[in-house]
Amino acid sequence: MRGRVVQAVTNQQTAARAGSEALSEAKKRAAAATKSALSLTDIFTATQMEKDIQTVKSRAIQRRSALTTWTPLASRRSR
Repeated sequence: MRGRVVQAVTNQQTAARAGSEALSEAKKRAAAATKSALSLTDIFTATQMEKDIQTVKSRAIQRRSALTTWTPLASRRSR
């Protein structure tokens, strides 16, 4: 009987250790996934900022070209 109790306690301790290790591993994976998600967010933000910069540049070029290709209203009507 005593041997069974000792074996049951040993099994319980082994299971607790395994559970603790599994929890630790899950925490590590969750931290890595969070870090990965933050990296993706940073990449998306940087990409979006680059698109915004390109949009501003293209609008500035359009405005500049609109100013340099200005024609009097009368000549626009005759076209």
